[in-house]
Amino acid sequence: MKELIKKVPLPISGLMLSIAALGNLLRPYGENLRNILGFISFTLLVLLILKAFIDKKSFVAGFNNPIIAGVMATIPMTMMILSSYLVVINRSLAVMFYMMGIVLHAIYILAFTKKYIINFSLATVFPTHFIVYVGIVCASVVAPVHQMQSLGVVIFWVGFLAYLVVLPIVTMRVVKLGFDKEIAKPSFAIYSAPASLCLAGYLNAFAETNLLLENILLLFAIGSFLIVLIKMKDLITLPFYPSFSAFTFPFVITAIAIRTLGRFTVLANFALFFAIVMVSYVFIGYLKHLKGKDLYLAKV
Repeated sequence: MKELIKKVPLPISGLMLSIAALGNLLRPYGENLRNILGFISFTLLVLLILKAFIDKKSFVAGFNNPIIAGVMATIPMTMMILSSYLVVINRSLAVMFYMMGIVLHAIYILAFTKKYIINFSLATVFPTHFIVYVGIVCASVVAPVHQMQSLGVVIFWVGFLAYLVVLPIVTMRVVKLGFDKEIAKPSFAIYSAPASLCLAGYLNAFAETNLLLENILLLFAIGSFLIVLIKMKDLITLPFYPSFSAFTFPFVITAIAIRTLGRFTVLANFALFFAIVMVSYVFIGYLKHLKGKDLYLAKV
Protein backbone atom coordinates (compact mmCIF):
# COMPACT_ATOMS: atom_id res chain seq x y z
CA MET A 1 0.00 0.00 0.00
CA LYS A 2 2.85 2.35 0.88
CA GLU A 3 4.47 1.82 -2.53
CA LEU A 4 1.14 2.45 -4.28
CA ILE A 5 0.73 5.74 -2.42
CA LYS A 6 4.25 6.82 -3.38
CA LYS A 7 3.45 6.07 -7.03
CA VAL A 8 0.43 8.38 -7.04
CA PRO A 9 1.52 11.49 -9.02
CA LEU A 10 0.48 14.82 -7.52
CA PRO A 11 -1.14 16.02 -10.78
CA ILE A 12 -3.76 13.29 -10.33
CA SER A 13 -5.48 15.88 -8.12
CA GLY A 14 -6.70 17.54 -11.31
CA LEU A 15 -8.39 14.31 -12.36
CA MET A 16 -9.76 13.92 -8.84
CA LEU A 17 -11.42 17.34 -9.09
CA SER A 18 -12.90 16.62 -12.50
CA ILE A 19 -14.41 13.32 -11.35
CA ALA A 20 -16.12 15.02 -8.40
CA ALA A 21 -17.46 17.80 -10.63
CA LEU A 22 -18.53 15.32 -13.31
CA GLY A 23 -20.50 13.39 -10.71
CA ASN A 24 -22.58 16.48 -9.95
CA LEU A 25 -23.01 17.18 -13.65
CA LEU A 26 -24.27 13.64 -14.29
CA ARG A 27 -26.62 13.62 -11.31
CA PRO A 28 -29.75 13.90 -13.52
CA TYR A 29 -28.75 10.57 -15.09
CA GLY A 30 -28.71 8.68 -11.80
CA GLU A 31 -27.82 9.15 -8.17
CA ASN A 32 -25.85 5.88 -8.12
CA LEU A 33 -23.60 7.08 -10.95
CA ARG A 34 -22.95 10.31 -9.05
CA ASN A 35 -22.13 8.41 -5.86
CA ILE A 36 -19.68 6.14 -7.67
CA LEU A 37 -17.82 9.11 -9.12
CA GLY A 38 -17.88 10.85 -5.75
CA PHE A 39 -16.43 7.73 -4.10
CA ILE A 40 -13.61 7.55 -6.68
CA SER A 41 -12.78 11.21 -6.15
CA PHE A 42 -12.85 10.86 -2.37
CA THR A 43 -10.59 7.79 -2.58
CA LEU A 44 -8.04 9.75 -4.60
CA LEU A 45 -8.23 12.55 -2.02
CA VAL A 46 -7.48 10.08 0.77
CA LEU A 47 -4.51 8.72 -1.21
CA LEU A 48 -3.10 12.22 -1.64
CA ILE A 49 -3.57 13.01 2.06
CA LEU A 50 -1.76 9.79 2.96
CA LYS A 51 0.95 10.70 0.46
CA ALA A 52 1.44 14.01 2.27
CA PHE A 53 2.38 12.06 5.41
CA ILE A 54 4.24 9.15 3.81
CA ASP A 55 6.06 11.00 1.03
CA LYS A 56 6.46 14.62 2.17
CA LYS A 57 9.42 15.15 -0.14
CA SER A 58 7.23 14.76 -3.20
CA PHE A 59 4.96 17.58 -2.00
CA VAL A 60 7.97 19.84 -1.40
CA ALA A 61 9.34 18.97 -4.84
CA GLY A 62 5.92 19.51 -6.37
CA PHE A 63 5.62 22.97 -4.84
CA ASN A 64 9.04 23.84 -6.27
CA ASN A 65 7.77 23.00 -9.75
CA PRO A 66 5.62 25.90 -11.06
CA ILE A 67 3.29 23.67 -13.07
CA ILE A 68 2.72 21.03 -10.38
CA ALA A 69 2.45 23.75 -7.72
CA GLY A 70 -0.43 25.25 -9.68
CA VAL A 71 -2.16 21.91 -10.09
CA MET A 72 -1.92 21.21 -6.35
CA ALA A 73 -4.51 23.94 -5.80
CA THR A 74 -7.08 21.46 -7.13
CA ILE A 75 -6.91 19.66 -3.77
CA PRO A 76 -8.84 22.31 -1.81
CA MET A 77 -11.03 22.85 -4.88
CA THR A 78 -11.98 19.18 -4.71
CA MET A 79 -12.84 19.55 -1.04
CA MET A 80 -15.31 22.29 -1.92
CA ILE A 81 -16.97 20.17 -4.61
CA LEU A 82 -17.02 17.00 -2.48
CA SER A 83 -18.73 18.92 0.31
CA SER A 84 -21.86 18.83 -1.85
CA TYR A 85 -21.80 15.03 -1.59
CA LEU A 86 -21.62 15.13 2.21
CA VAL A 87 -24.85 17.09 2.68
CA VAL A 88 -26.97 13.93 2.63
CA ILE A 89 -24.74 12.40 5.32
CA ASN A 90 -24.39 15.36 7.67
CA ARG A 91 -24.99 19.01 6.79
CA SER A 92 -22.67 20.34 9.49
CA LEU A 93 -19.87 18.07 8.29
CA ALA A 94 -20.50 19.21 4.72
CA VAL A 95 -20.29 22.90 5.68
CA MET A 96 -17.10 22.27 7.69
CA PHE A 97 -15.52 20.48 4.71
CA TYR A 98 -16.61 23.32 2.41
CA MET A 99 -15.16 26.02 4.64
CA MET A 100 -12.00 24.04 5.16
CA GLY A 101 -11.52 23.89 1.39
CA ILE A 102 -11.98 27.65 1.09
CA VAL A 103 -9.56 28.43 3.91
CA LEU A 104 -6.92 26.02 2.59
CA HIS A 105 -7.24 27.50 -0.89
CA ALA A 106 -6.86 31.03 0.47
CA ILE A 107 -3.74 29.99 2.39
CA TYR A 108 -2.38 28.28 -0.71
CA ILE A 109 -2.88 31.47 -2.74
CA LEU A 110 -0.74 33.35 -0.22
CA ALA A 111 1.99 30.67 -0.22
CA PHE A 112 2.01 30.45 -4.03
CA THR A 113 2.13 34.24 -4.35
CA LYS A 114 5.06 34.47 -1.95
CA LYS A 115 7.05 31.91 -3.93
CA TYR A 116 6.18 32.72 -7.53
CA ILE A 117 4.85 36.29 -7.64
CA ILE A 118 6.95 38.25 -5.12
CA ASN A 119 10.08 37.24 -7.03
CA PHE A 120 8.32 37.32 -10.39
CA SER A 121 9.69 35.63 -13.48
CA LEU A 122 7.71 35.21 -16.68
CA ALA A 123 9.44 31.87 -17.22
CA THR A 124 7.67 30.36 -14.18
CA VAL A 125 4.22 31.51 -15.32
CA PHE A 126 1.99 28.78 -16.75
CA PRO A 127 -1.75 28.34 -17.38
CA THR A 128 -1.81 26.48 -14.06
CA HIS A 129 -1.75 29.94 -12.43
CA PHE A 130 -5.44 30.11 -13.34
CA ILE A 131 -6.06 27.17 -11.00
CA VAL A 132 -4.51 28.94 -8.04
CA TYR A 133 -6.10 32.34 -8.44
CA VAL A 134 -9.43 31.58 -10.12
CA GLY A 135 -10.00 28.07 -8.76
CA ILE A 136 -11.42 29.39 -5.49
CA VAL A 137 -14.58 30.25 -7.46
CA CYS A 138 -15.49 26.58 -6.97
CA ALA A 139 -16.86 27.89 -3.67
CA SER A 140 -19.34 30.04 -5.61
CA VAL A 141 -20.49 27.06 -7.68
CA VAL A 142 -21.27 25.01 -4.56
CA ALA A 143 -22.48 27.94 -2.39
CA PRO A 144 -26.24 27.31 -2.93
CA VAL A 145 -25.88 23.76 -1.60
CA HIS A 146 -24.85 25.21 1.76
CA GLN A 147 -27.13 28.27 1.59
CA MET A 148 -24.03 30.48 1.46
CA GLN A 149 -24.78 32.50 -1.65
CA SER A 150 -23.53 35.73 -0.04
CA LEU A 151 -20.12 34.17 0.49
CA GLY A 152 -20.29 32.80 -3.04
CA VAL A 153 -20.89 36.30 -4.42
CA VAL A 154 -17.83 37.71 -2.64
CA ILE A 155 -15.61 34.85 -3.77
CA PHE A 156 -16.88 35.17 -7.35
CA TRP A 157 -15.70 38.79 -7.50
CA VAL A 158 -12.32 37.81 -6.04
CA GLY A 159 -11.86 35.06 -8.61
CA PHE A 160 -13.22 37.10 -11.52
CA LEU A 161 -10.91 40.04 -10.80
CA ALA A 162 -8.01 37.61 -10.45
CA TYR A 163 -8.90 36.19 -13.87
CA LEU A 164 -8.74 39.66 -15.43
CA VAL A 165 -5.26 40.14 -13.94
CA VAL A 166 -3.84 36.68 -14.63
CA LEU A 167 -5.20 36.24 -18.20
CA PRO A 168 -2.94 38.80 -19.93
CA ILE A 169 0.11 37.67 -17.93
CA VAL A 170 -0.34 33.99 -18.79
CA THR A 171 -1.11 34.86 -22.42
CA MET A 172 2.03 36.99 -22.64
CA ARG A 173 4.06 34.06 -21.34
CA VAL A 174 2.53 31.58 -23.78
CA VAL A 175 2.98 33.91 -26.76
CA LYS A 176 6.51 35.05 -25.90
CA LEU A 177 8.05 31.89 -24.46
CA GLY A 178 5.74 29.06 -25.51
CA PHE A 179 6.36 25.65 -23.92
CA ASP A 180 9.96 24.56 -24.18
CA LYS A 181 9.24 21.11 -22.76
CA GLU A 182 6.70 18.66 -24.10
CA ILE A 183 5.39 17.71 -20.68
CA ALA A 184 4.21 21.30 -20.13
CA LYS A 185 2.20 21.57 -23.35
CA PRO A 186 -1.03 19.92 -22.05
CA SER A 187 -1.40 22.78 -19.56
CA PHE A 188 -2.61 24.93 -22.46
CA ALA A 189 -5.99 23.18 -22.12
CA ILE A 190 -6.47 24.95 -18.78
CA TYR A 191 -7.34 28.07 -20.79
CA SER A 192 -10.82 26.56 -21.13
CA ALA A 193 -11.40 26.56 -17.36
CA PRO A 194 -11.34 30.03 -15.74
CA ALA A 195 -14.02 31.80 -17.78
CA SER A 196 -16.32 28.79 -17.55
CA LEU A 197 -15.70 28.50 -13.81
CA CYS A 198 -16.49 32.19 -13.36
CA LEU A 199 -19.66 31.78 -15.43
CA ALA A 200 -20.78 28.73 -13.42
CA GLY A 201 -19.98 30.50 -10.15
CA TYR A 202 -21.83 33.63 -11.26
CA LEU A 203 -24.95 31.76 -12.30
CA ASN A 204 -25.05 29.73 -9.09
CA ALA A 205 -24.20 32.38 -6.51
CA PHE A 206 -26.23 35.33 -7.78
CA ALA A 207 -30.00 35.45 -7.36
CA GLU A 208 -30.22 37.96 -10.21
CA THR A 209 -27.62 38.15 -12.96
CA ASN A 210 -26.57 40.99 -15.22
CA LEU A 211 -27.13 39.97 -18.83
CA LEU A 212 -24.13 41.94 -20.10
CA LEU A 213 -21.69 40.34 -17.64
CA GLU A 214 -23.30 36.95 -18.25
CA ASN A 215 -22.77 37.30 -22.02
CA ILE A 216 -19.19 38.52 -21.60
CA LEU A 217 -18.36 35.49 -19.46
CA LEU A 218 -20.15 33.26 -21.96
CA LEU A 219 -18.17 34.75 -24.85
CA PHE A 220 -14.88 34.13 -23.06
CA ALA A 221 -15.98 30.64 -21.98
CA ILE A 222 -17.05 29.47 -25.44
CA GLY A 223 -14.17 31.27 -27.15
CA SER A 224 -11.51 29.70 -24.95
CA PHE A 225 -13.22 26.31 -25.24
CA LEU A 226 -13.10 26.46 -29.05
CA ILE A 227 -9.47 27.61 -29.08
CA VAL A 228 -8.48 24.71 -26.84
CA LEU A 229 -10.49 22.26 -28.95
CA ILE A 230 -8.55 23.36 -32.03
CA LYS A 231 -5.28 22.89 -30.17
CA MET A 232 -6.34 19.46 -28.85
CA LYS A 233 -5.65 17.78 -32.19
CA ASP A 234 -1.95 18.34 -31.47
CA LEU A 235 -2.01 17.91 -27.69
CA ILE A 236 -3.82 14.57 -27.68
CA THR A 237 -1.09 12.99 -29.83
CA LEU A 238 1.55 13.57 -27.15
CA PRO A 239 2.78 10.63 -25.04
CA PHE A 240 0.73 10.28 -21.85
CA TYR A 241 1.99 12.57 -19.10
CA PRO A 242 0.59 13.31 -15.62
CA SER A 243 -0.03 16.80 -17.00
CA PHE A 244 -2.86 15.25 -19.06
CA SER A 245 -4.96 16.03 -15.99
CA ALA A 246 -5.31 19.40 -17.70
CA PHE A 247 -7.61 17.66 -20.20
CA THR A 248 -10.25 16.98 -17.56
CA PHE A 249 -11.65 19.72 -15.30
CA PRO A 250 -11.52 22.50 -17.94
CA PHE A 251 -13.93 20.53 -20.10
CA VAL A 252 -16.11 19.42 -17.21
CA ILE A 253 -16.55 22.97 -15.91
CA THR A 254 -17.26 24.20 -19.43
CA ALA A 255 -20.04 21.63 -19.71
CA ILE A 256 -21.36 22.66 -16.28
CA ALA A 257 -21.37 26.35 -17.19
CA ILE A 258 -23.13 25.91 -20.53
CA ARG A 259 -25.69 23.50 -19.08
CA THR A 260 -26.38 25.83 -16.13
CA LEU A 261 -26.92 28.68 -18.56
CA GLY A 262 -29.58 26.62 -20.31
CA ARG A 263 -29.38 28.34 -23.70
CA PHE A 264 -27.42 26.06 -26.01
CA THR A 265 -28.63 22.48 -25.71
CA VAL A 266 -26.56 21.08 -28.59
CA LEU A 267 -23.36 22.73 -27.39
CA ALA A 268 -24.07 21.67 -23.79
CA ASN A 269 -24.54 18.04 -24.87
CA PHE A 270 -21.36 18.12 -26.96
CA ALA A 271 -19.39 19.64 -24.08
CA LEU A 272 -20.73 16.95 -21.73
CA PHE A 273 -19.84 14.15 -24.15
CA PHE A 274 -16.35 15.55 -24.72
CA ALA A 275 -15.78 15.95 -20.98
CA ILE A 276 -16.78 12.33 -20.32
CA VAL A 277 -14.47 11.10 -23.07
CA MET A 278 -11.49 13.09 -21.80
CA VAL A 279 -11.99 12.23 -18.13
CA SER A 280 -12.28 8.54 -19.06
CA TYR A 281 -9.16 8.71 -21.24
CA VAL A 282 -7.04 10.33 -18.53
CA PHE A 283 -8.45 8.05 -15.83
CA ILE A 284 -7.42 4.98 -17.85
CA GLY A 285 -3.97 6.47 -18.39
CA TYR A 286 -3.46 6.89 -14.66
CA LEU A 287 -4.75 3.37 -13.98
CA LYS A 288 -2.08 1.98 -16.29
CA HIS A 289 0.56 3.86 -14.33
CA LEU A 290 -0.71 2.69 -10.94
CA LYS A 291 -0.76 -0.88 -12.23
CA GLY A 292 2.94 -0.63 -12.95
CA LYS A 293 3.17 0.47 -16.57
CA ASP A 294 5.56 3.27 -17.41
CA LEU A 295 4.41 6.84 -17.12
CA TYR A 296 6.97 9.49 -17.88
CA LEU A 297 7.30 11.77 -14.86
CA ALA A 298 9.86 14.20 -16.21
CA LYS A 299 10.50 17.51 -14.50
CA VAL A 300 9.24 20.67 -16.14
